[in-house]
Amino acid sequence: MSSHSFNILTFNHPQEKQTFYFTDQEQANLTRMYKSLVPDEVIEKYGEQDYYYTSFTVEQEGFLAVSKPTSPQFETKTNEQGEERSYTIRNSTFSTSVLKRYYNSLIHSHFKGKGFLVKPNFISDTEVWLPSTKQDT
Repeated sequence: MSSHSFNILTFNHPQEKQTFYFTDQEQANLTRMYKSLVPDEVIEKYGEQDYYYTSFTVEQEGFLAVSKPTSPQFETKTNEQGEERSYTIRNSTFSTSVLKRYYNSLIHSHFKGKGFLVKPNFISDTEVWLPSTKQDT
């Protein structure tokens, strides 16, 4: 019989609403996001392009501040069969992809600040490498 274990941290959003700052210009220390991930307000402000950039919660001059809830908002609609269905309201929250990148940036900064080796893995999760306590090879 095999045994599986997972090293996953789960949590609730620490804030009900978040403000992120966006620009259309690439700069050092900003996170690049594909156009399908950013809120509609960013595209409306800067026009259509492939990538936009965010400093997440760090306010920067000239950046567009976008405030949204961290949990999706829903509306109930009746379909053609007369059944009520619940749907997420489009652009009512930051996408899970944007929030995942934000939380990964927090984890990355926290552990890097403590001197640990930190890197993204093949699914863009954050890996933290800790020194071994064993003295053998």
